[in-house]
Amino acid sequence: MIPLKFLVEYFAMRAIALIANVLPYKAAILFGWLHAWISHYLFHFRSREAKRRIRSVFGGSLTDPEVDRIAWQSWRNIVLSGIEMMRTTERDVRRMYNIPANRVVLDAISKFSEQKKGAIIAVPHMGSWEMAACAAKMHGVPVFSIAARQNNFLTSDYLINVRFKRGIDTIARGSSAIKDVLTRITQGEALAILSDVRVRTPALSIPFLGGTANIGEGMAIFAKQTNSPILAIVVRRIGLFKHSLTLCETIFPDKSLDKKADVSRMTACVLKHFEKAIMEDPGQWFWYNKRWILDPLENTKTVQSEMSNV
Repeated sequence: MIPLKFLVEYFAMRAIALIANVLPYKAAILFGWLHAWISHYLFHFRSREAKRRIRSVFGGSLTDPEVDRIAWQSWRNIVLSGIEMMRTTERDVRRMYNIPANRVVLDAISKFSEQKKGAIIAVPHMGSWEMAACAAKMHGVPVFSIAARQNNFLTSDYLINVRFKRGIDTIARGSSAIKDVLTRITQGEALAILSDVRVRTPALSIPFLGGTANIGEGMAIFAKQTNSPILAIVVRRIGLFKHSLTLCETIFPDKSLDKKADVSRMTACVLKHFEKAIMEDPGQWFWYNKRWILDPLENTKTVQSEMSNV
């Protein structure tokens, strides 16, 4: 039996996707804006916790109205990004990223695939990060991603299918995927990965947002094992309908360092760029993540992370 909650979530998502695809792009975004406003201001969906997190990072440097504004912008961006993800037309993606500076960033990514050299595209939860991978794909870059299957397998499979329709292959997270990921990178594909994610088991302790984040090793280990660069890229929403890409730095593995030291160095470098972007424009970042990046581990027992044997 499929749990009723799973069915409700799935059909609600499909209904929103149907509306998002029937409406013209700008109308769909305005529909998303209204949905965000209602859920944020009338139902206060997770807003109290998001505001607590914002205050914990910025201390007393922000007034209450400023905290409220950041929380609203963050939630609005998530809802609008969900609407954009559910739409399936290439025209939308080209419209969203049709900014001259973006083509410079996309050219920087594509040069690695043209030379049959793989790369890791590291992005934070900012802007419409899902669509950034689609923009790279349309620019001729073979892109794939890794994702853990959600508890609700109906919505999880639906989102994987949406990505697949845009040419973004998704590999299920787990030890069995490691060999496939390494092979694809060495063959010249680009792995798109969200790097500002806290993992549940002890991994890398990285300074972030005034605290210490427990960050997975996978991104940097893949780079180290394949001798591929990590491109730290920040996506920002411009108004409601456009997005900008910023290539913060291309980080190469250092052959003079052992694996542990180099993995820590590369990860810290990526997170430093993301932290700067968040502090400069906090309303762009996802403060609502159920797994808060600065929370302590639930289980302090020493266990190896998934990637420790790569």
